Amino acid sequence: MELRDSMIMAIKLKNFKSYKDEAEFSFYALPNTELSGNYSEFALNGEEIVRALNAAVILGANASGKSNVIWAFRALNYLIRQSRSFERNHKISAYDAFAFDEQFEKAPVEITVELIVKRQKYTYAIEFNDVIHKESLTVENGSLLPTLVFSRDTNDGDNVHHILIGEGWTHEIPEWVSMDIMTNHLILSELSSKMAYELNDVYEALAYINVFIHPVDMRMLNDQIAPIVIKSSSTEIFHRLIRLIRVADLGIKDISMIRHNDDEFNIPDFVSESQKRKLIEDNRWEFRAYHKYINSQQQEGFRPWDLKNESMGTQHLFGLGAVILSVLEMGSLLVYDELNMALHPEITRLLVKLFQNPETNPNHAQLLFTTHDASVIGESLMRCDQVWLAEKDKNGCSHLFSIQDFENVPIVPPMEQWYRSGRFGALPNINQVHYIFTGEVNE
Repeated sequence: MELRDSMIMAIKLKNFKSYKDEAEFSFYALPNTELSGNYSEFALNGEEIVRALNAAVILGANASGKSNVIWAFRALNYLIRQSRSFERNHKISAYDAFAFDEQFEKAPVEITVELIVKRQKYTYAIEFNDVIHKESLTVENGSLLPTLVFSRDTNDGDNVHHILIGEGWTHEIPEWVSMDIMTNHLILSELSSKMAYELNDVYEALAYINVFIHPVDMRMLNDQIAPIVIKSSSTEIFHRLIRLIRVADLGIKDISMIRHNDDEFNIPDFVSESQKRKLIEDNRWEFRAYHKYINSQQQEGFRPWDLKNESMGTQHLFGLGAVILSVLEMGSLLVYDELNMALHPEITRLLVKLFQNPETNPNHAQLLFTTHDASVIGESLMRCDQVWLAEKDKNGCSHLFSIQDFENVPIVPPMEQWYRSGRFGALPNINQVHYIFTGEVNE
C-alpha cells in the first residue's frame, strides 16, 4: 500500500488531567491478517514494515478519562499552532496537571507523539506548565538508536533555555537557533514560519490533526465546519454527504446549500459593526433538507425544511459526515469525542466502516474516537488491538489499556459480550440503586 505523507502512530501522556502516571495509546496493529481492511501496511525508508490501524475506539465509564486522551491531542495541536504568537508573559492555558496529588498539581505535563512523515519515523516530546520546560524531536533512519534532530531544555531558575541541534538535522543550521526564543514558544511552532525543509512536514502533521470535543466543538459543526469543508454544492464531498444522509435512512431525499450575501441581512443601525459582522457570519450559510411531500391532489413532491429544525442526531450526522468525508479525502487523522452522540448504533458503525474499507478509505485516513456504545465493538467490526479501555482507580487516577493486553484473547473475540460481562473491566459500578432512597450501603 502507498503511504500518505504523515501518520500518527502513538501518543503518551503523563500528569495530564486525570492521567497522573504515564499512559499510552497506539495505532500499531498486531501482526495478524484478520479483518485486513482495518489496517494499512507499508515500508519505511529503513525497510521496516509498519502496520497502522485505520480506526480505534476508547470505551469506559463516565469520568473514566476517555475524553482526556482527546484533550491531549487538542493541547498538543493548540501549542504547536498557536504558541509562536504568545506574548512573553502569556501563561499556557493548555496546562492541566493532575489536581489530586500535591506532588503533581504544579509539575509539568508530558506529551510524546510518535509519527511517520514521508516514510521516516519521528518522536516528538514536550514538557510544560506555564512555560515550555523540555522539547525534543528525534528521527529513526534505520539505525538502532534514534538520532536527535533538536532538543530544548529550560531552566526554571534563570528562565534560560538551551538548544541543541543534532545529526538528524540534515540541512544548514538556521540563524534563529541563537535567537531569543521565548520560553512559552515551541521550537516546532516557530519552524512553521521558517524554511526548515522536512521539519515543516512534521509541523503540519501535528498542527492539523482534526480534533473535535463534545460539546466544545459541536456548535461549530453545521454553521462553520460544514461550509468550510463543503465549500459549494457542486463539490464531490457535498454529493457524497447527501448520499451518506440517504444511506442513513433519515427520510431526507436531498439537501440544498445557500450562501447569503451581506446585503441580504437587515440589521438595525444601533448594532455595532463587530456585532453585525458576527451576526452575518453566524447566519451566512443556510442548509435545507428536502422531505417527501404529498399535496391535496395526492401528488408527490418535496418540501424544504430548515436543517436547524431537524433532530439533533440528523444535525450531528450532517456536520460530522462533512468532516469525515473531508478527512477520508485528505487521508488525515480525525480524533473525535463521543462519536455516537444522538446517533443510532448502526449509523455509528457505518461511520467506522468508512475508515475500514479500502474503497472508501484509499488514502489511509485514521479515526480515533470515544463512545459509551459498546455495540460498536460487536459483530466482528473491530479487532482486539483497535479497542482501548479507560478506567479510574480509587485515587482518581485514570489508566489506559487495550484489549490486546489481556491473555488468551483472540484477534477478533466476541468483544461486546465479553466487555458487557465485565471481563475487561472499564464499566461503571452501579450496584447500589437502593442507596439513592435509603442511604444504606449493602456489604
